Amino acid sequence: MSEQVDFKFSIGQDVEIIALKLPAKVFARCDRGGDIRDYRIVFWSEGKRYDEWVFEHEIKEDNNG
Repeated sequence: MSEQVDFKFSIGQDVEIIALKLPAKVFARCDRGGDIRDYRIVFWSEGKRYDEWVFEHEIKEDNNG
């Protein structure tokens, strides 16, 4: 039987990348056990699309969207 994992952010949720102050969207989530949560995000910067895995503490809710 699998355990339920609580994620702070949902798939499809608009977020902000804290260090870059750029909007992004969550496309995938990964639980590596303990308190380690990864999120795959997609964002645009300087006309280029990026697709990156980030830790939960690197993003926050996007209150502008």
